[in-house]
Amino acid sequence: MKSRFHLTLVMSVAVLLAKAQTEELERFNYSMLSAMSPRVTTINYDEIKGTPYSSDEFIEGTIYFISGSKKDVPMRYDWYSKTMEVEYEGKTFEISNTTTVNYVLLDGKKYVPFKHIRSINNYLIELYRGNYSLFRREDVRYIEGAPAQSGYDQPSPPKFEWYKPEYLIITNEGKTILPELNKKDFPLQFPGHEKEIQDYIKENGLNPKNEEDLTRLIKMIDSLVPSVE
Repeated sequence: MKSRFHLTLVMSVAVLLAKAQTEELERFNYSMLSAMSPRVTTINYDEIKGTPYSSDEFIEGTIYFISGSKKDVPMRYDWYSKTMEVEYEGKTFEISNTTTVNYVLLDGKKYVPFKHIRSINNYLIELYRGNYSLFRREDVRYIEGAPAQSGYDQPSPPKFEWYKPEYLIITNEGKTILPELNKKDFPLQFPGHEKEIQDYIKENGLNPKNEEDLTRLIKMIDSLVPSVE
């Protein structure tokens, strides 16, 4: 009698676990599919010199959903169109509904969606997260081609050109700062703590134009947040 009860209990637990896993999978599939739409482009990338992508090929990344689920899938980021592309079941999609996506890990970098902030409206690479958070945005531009000016010239094809990346600071209140990166002006963006920042830059030989030094500076400034207005 005891063995039969134990067997029934084990079978009941197994059924409940299977049901829970099925429901979780259904919720995940809904999140995954609702976040994606077919990729549509207005220009033919094959006819353009260079690339706007984080990598030419799709590489394995992980989508972390706000629901808590996650999915490993081949991805790449298009810095020109500001689109996260996904290769799924042999087709290319874009993650358009970023209200379901928390962040994406791709090639060792954390991509965070900021489509809800009009001045950003794309993914940013997180470098540091705190009361003052630091992000990087790659600057890729499309350059129109030009016909040959004479019989001696060659026409120049259209191309994608990479410029210096931009850095953004976002406070925990949602304020966005596009920082001045020269040593003189950088401390002035944090009123009340200019001297502390100036001294820290001088004592440690830091240059805000260097990403590693800038990250270090934001961490230091973050320690001053309780007294920053």
